[in-house]
Amino acid sequence: MFGLFNKHKIANEVPPENERKSSERFNWRAVLSKADGNRDESISAVTALNVKVICELAPLIRDRAKYERYQHEAIDLALSIRDEPYRSFAMKQVEGLSRKRHMQ
Repeated sequence: MFGLFNKHKIANEVPPENERKSSERFNWRAVLSKADGNRDESISAVTALNVKVICELAPLIRDRAKYERYQHEAIDLALSIRDEPYRSFAMKQVEGLSRKRHMQ
């Protein structure tokens, strides 16, 4: 078990069509499946997934100041990742969060 998720079950699910077309390094299931790797890789994978969670939940916040605080936290976490594939994944999540905010 990985937190509340059974990582083997999630990693083996067939992703939706639009996710299959994206490269594996931007797929959260691929990131999750590598979370049991070596220590540094695990830390990078978990940090990247934390960025994804922040970016997914931030749009639900109505208070602009709190939203911006979460956005900055996501950016800081993404920039702290040293492993390039995980950092790229996290930065894509942050970019998506910025686009969502501008659309509102």
